[in-house]
Amino acid sequence: MISKKAIYLFITFLTFSSVVNSQIVIRDSVFTTTLDIVGASWDNAIIKNCTFKNTILSDGLRIANANFVTIDSCQFYNIQGNGIRLHSSGTSDGVIIKNCSFDSIYGNGILSAEQHTNTQIVNNKFNWIGLDTESELRGAPHHGIYFIGNDFLISGNRICNIYNNNGNCVSVRSNGIVRNNVLSDATKNGISYFSDHPNVGNSLLIENNIVYNCQRGVSVANGGKSYVDSTIIRFNTLITNNYMSVSIGSGLAMINEIYGNVLIRKDGSTIYIWAESQFDSTKNVLSNTDVGFVDFLKHDYHITSTSIAYRFATGLTDYPSHDFENDIRELLRLDAGADQLVAATAIQNIDLPDIIIYPNPTNTEINIVLPQSENTRIEISNMLGIVLIIRNNEDKIDISGLTKGIYFIWVRQGQRTFLKKLIKE
Repeated sequence: MISKKAIYLFITFLTFSSVVNSQIVIRDSVFTTTLDIVGASWDNAIIKNCTFKNTILSDGLRIANANFVTIDSCQFYNIQGNGIRLHSSGTSDGVIIKNCSFDSIYGNGILSAEQHTNTQIVNNKFNWIGLDTESELRGAPHHGIYFIGNDFLISGNRICNIYNNNGNCVSVRSNGIVRNNVLSDATKNGISYFSDHPNVGNSLLIENNIVYNCQRGVSVANGGKSYVDSTIIRFNTLITNNYMSVSIGSGLAMINEIYGNVLIRKDGSTIYIWAESQFDSTKNVLSNTDVGFVDFLKHDYHITSTSIAYRFATGLTDYPSHDFENDIRELLRLDAGADQLVAATAIQNIDLPDIIIYPNPTNTEINIVLPQSENTRIEISNMLGIVLIIRNNEDKIDISGLTKGIYFIWVRQGQRTFLKKLIKE
């Protein structure tokens, strides 16, 4: 069922569908039956702040033959099919699914057929996916994200509790990017690649992911069809209980690179990487226990300055520009795993919250807005703690002489201190 408000919006925009560049926009509406986004009239459509719930034996939302559709900040709850399905009856290009939540989904959280390309699935939350256990018995388990199309971006998602047997948090079948996700509590793998659908080649990049309480962290397997040219598994934090952290199946005559990761296997085994095909591996932290996380037992996998992972990957020249929380990685001090420790996160005496520093990033000067007019000392230091600039009672500072990189701004008023990261472009 669609709400009256949604019907009004729907009719309003379709009334002008013959106008060039018309756009369908549906906001703040509730659906209890499937919303079908089918055909070119839905190109560039925006579905925002809508709720999809309690569908009976059907999907929440389906897309076919519509391009550049955006699904933003929607909730999918108690869906007895798939939350969102990019349907095999049509194609799409440039679909964006962002900031949505998926909870109590009987099928897949998001399912895409192979003819859907350039899809972005970013910053979504998935919980209790694959509640239907019958499909798995027929050899078709459900996954948090099950993506078969090409050139995808799956980034910044939080996926947990995949209920049916053999369910992965993320299951992909072609080339694309899986990065910056936190994945846990799947009955099978955190991230799985299986080549049972033809693809266009190129690379599968898996980076900056945190995976725990799954069988394997990452699995790459041959499904009998053409496979990607290369898989790059780098700077992930993969924690397993009694399986290998990474597995590479047989018959994969492609480049497999595994580097800069933290691989933890808690059962004591030293088989962290199991491979039946050729692979290259370097600068991976291998352990059976805590390597210096903030809270290993409570799954806080930020590293500390005493962690084995701290500086461990230094020397690698090919690495993600940022970590899983978008902190910048530094060539001269590369941490292994998904988290790059930033010194500012360890400072606790940040007690001048009303200070504003802008622009940031910048390449010429910064402006500082202070909440009080008392004497102020401003210091700018580099990553090694060396103070490069000192100013007193100034609200504008020229930094054009600094080289590109990360710096810290210290603003001191009496016993109070403010610390902020500054990026010089």
